Amino acid sequence: LTQQVDFSSYDALIFSSKNAILALDSFDSTWKKKPAYVIAPQTAKMVEQLNGNLKFVGKEKHGNEFALEIVEKLAKQKVLYIRAEKVVSNLVEILNENDFVCEDLVVYKTKCKKFTKKINKQIPI
Repeated sequence: LTQQVDFSSYDALIFSSKNAILALDSFDSTWKKKPAYVIAPQTAKMVEQLNGNLKFVGKEKHGNEFALEIVEKLAKQKVLYIRAEKVVSNLVEILNENDFVCEDLVVYKTKCKKFTKKINKQIPI
C-alpha cells in the first residue's frame, strides 16, 4: 500500500515483519537512513540485505513483549511502526503509555491465496 511518509519527523522505525520492510522499500528507500528496531533475526536480515540502519534485534517474537524490550531504548523519542493492516499485538499502545510517541503506518495487507483446484491425496498414517 503506497504511502507518503516524511521520515524526518521520526527518530527511529520499528518493524515486526520482513514484509513491512519489503513493502516500504518498494515505494520509499529513504527509510534506510533511520535507525531500525526489529522484532527478530529474519527481519534483521532483510534490513541488512537492503542496507538499512539496523540498531536493535528483539529476543521476543511477539509484539507486546518486543514493545517492552525497546521501551527503555526509545524513551522520549518519536517512532514510526511500519506494519500490516491487521496486527495482533498492542505494540503502539504499550509504547505510547511509556513516555514517547509511537505512530503507525500500514504498508501492506496479508492475503490468503485461494486455490481453485482441489487436491485429493491420501496421507499415509
